[in-house]
This record gives sequence, C-alpha cells and structure tokens, in this order.
Amino acid sequence: LVGREFEWKAIDQSWQQRRVCLLVGEPGIGKTRLAGDWSAATDGVQLVGARPGDARVAHALLARFLRALIETWGVPKPVWVVTELARLLPELGAVPKAKSQPLKLHQAVAQALADMAGAGLTGLVIDDLQFADEASVEALLWLMTQDLGRGLPWLVTLRAGEVPAAVSEWRPKVDASAL
Repeated sequence: LVGREFEWKAIDQSWQQRRVCLLVGEPGIGKTRLAGDWSAATDGVQLVGARPGDARVAHALLARFLRALIETWGVPKPVWVVTELARLLPELGAVPKAKSQPLKLHQAVAQALADMAGAGLTGLVIDDLQFADEASVEALLWLMTQDLGRGLPWLVTLRAGEVPAAVSEWRPKVDASAL
C-alpha cells in the first residue's frame, strides 16, 4: 500500500460520511488489493466481487452477494423477506408462485441489509462491478441510493473504460444530490 495513503484516507472519509465511494482505475492498478486490504482492516464489512461471465446470468452478483451476507450475518427474520429472497436463493425455501416484482425484491434486500446492520454489518464492498449483470447493477444502485447518507456505506471498484451504462447515468444524479 505504499503510496496509497491518499486513497485510503478518501475511502475512510467517504465511509465515515456513510456515502458511496467509487474506486475507478485502469485494470491491474490495485483497486481490488486496496479494497480488500481496506475491508480486512475495517470491522463489520462484507466484501463480494463480480466475476467475468456474470453479465450473462441475471442476478448472478446479487445472489452471490446475498449468500455471502447470509453466511456471515445469518438469515433475515421477516418471513416476507426470506420468501422474496428465495427467488434468487432457492435454498431458503419454496420460490413464490407469484410473478417477481423487482421493487419488492429490492425492498426485501434492503430490509435484510437493515436487519444485518443491527447484527453488526457496517458496510458493503463490491469489487469489479464492471463484470456484473444488469439486474444486479440495477438492484445495487437502487440499494445504494436508498436513504443515502444515513444507511450503510458502500465501496465499489470499477475498471475505467468499463463502467456499466447504468452506473454512468446514476453517478451524476447522486453526485448532484450530495452537494
């Protein structure tokens, strides 16, 4: 981490302000290393990464994200949340027969995060978001935007030049609202 003191402090400041921090840079520059080392040094942080190939599978990253959260923080308590999350994680129980509603799924994930925050989750790190599928990006951006500044802080790494269109469209809206 030699020479990364400025970036480390910027992440710390963003975290303390409970904001979303986007760490964008060229491939191989050390974004993943910085995010991983920073996460390891920060209590209560959940780190999950997107992988090459995720873009071809709807909700691939979101399902991996939820599995990691549940493994560390336990299954959320509200029955409606578990029922809705079963759409992505069939190991949680029967998948509801009713048609999936993205907003209801997003709300279930938000409630699960709120419950996990009560159990000690302090923030979320998503690595290599450029590999994520559109459905996961949509859900994660919705979650990041919810009660911005009061909810859980986020650190997201992205490759410069490979930023998903949804993130490019979302970013100016969030930056403008932070002023």
